[in-house]
Amino acid sequence: MKIAIPASSTDINLPIDGRFGRARYFAIFDDQQNQWSFRHNEQNISLPQGAGIQSAKHIIESNAQVLLTCNVGPKAFDLLTRAGISIYLCDENLSISDAVKGFKNGSLNALQNPTNEGHW
Repeated sequence: MKIAIPASSTDINLPIDGRFGRARYFAIFDDQQNQWSFRHNEQNISLPQGAGIQSAKHIIESNAQVLLTCNVGPKAFDLLTRAGISIYLCDENLSISDAVKGFKNGSLNALQNPTNEGHW
């Protein structure tokens, strides 16, 4: 299984990036290989609108089955869930590596709805 997490850098010990659509990277953890990789998301950082949707497409292209995030808007949420990606809520103070540990031990809650109404 591949798990995607918004990241501001390639350091898994730093906190999750709270800006899903405008995160600089997506950390991808492959739990079968026990391996980390990072996907640049810079093409979406300066978009005037639609960054969440474009980032959701980026997650889908990564073949992730799970997204761990602090925020996700309605359009990205809809696209991700229609693609079969489960979304779990994380606290912004949680490190990327601790978010994966929290998911694996069942301490994160699955999102049933977006965390916000859209642009914020």
